[in-house]
Amino acid sequence: MRYRAWCGLAVGLLLTATSVVACSSDDESAEGSPVARDDGPNKKPGSATEVNLPTLSRLTVDELQLTVPLIAGMNENAQWIQWLVNKGAGPVDAYSNEGLGKMMGRPDFVAVTNEATAPDTLYVKFARDMAREVCQSIRKSDETRSGNFTLWSQAPVDSAASDDEITNNLNRLILRFLGLRLQAGDDLLETYRQVYLAARGSATDSDAQKNGWQGVCMALFQDPAFYLH
Repeated sequence: MRYRAWCGLAVGLLLTATSVVACSSDDESAEGSPVARDDGPNKKPGSATEVNLPTLSRLTVDELQLTVPLIAGMNENAQWIQWLVNKGAGPVDAYSNEGLGKMMGRPDFVAVTNEATAPDTLYVKFARDMAREVCQSIRKSDETRSGNFTLWSQAPVDSAASDDEITNNLNRLILRFLGLRLQAGDDLLETYRQVYLAARGSATDSDAQKNGWQGVCMALFQDPAFYLH
């Protein structure tokens, strides 16, 4: 299952290795270590029952290679948007072995046969790099379209968006990236509203509103609810 990340305003944008493992769902711990549980009226004074909760795993390199383009969508040339890095003759898929796939932990089945799926500092760094590059590509692609936008399908960017339009667009993006349907007033929805407003700034011109939605995109790609399971 996906885990909600309650990390305040900086969710996704200010992730560190510590915040990755510290974020949790409403009723489940993100750590695999034992936690104390109150057993109610039958609990002996001063005692606690240890409950071993499952350790969270990150998406594998193969899973990311398939998932990121599906969420990012297609560009103006009807090609899937990928995270690209420059290698030798030109840009390559960052998740391929020619790119950063092996560095990120994809097994070669010679020296490495299993991919370590615990989130670490390097993984979080690559998540940040991917979010920055892919969201920029999505924005550039959206700017060439007259409709069917990815980042602002429910809110205008050529005029000031209303609170309802911002809410609808946030809900659409959260559903697209995290697979969560949220009700009005949900804490996670309001957290992402603050991310949008912080990235947009005080201005409401087209570039400012696009900056806001690009910031939300980057935060969603870095949200533990996206890459932990």
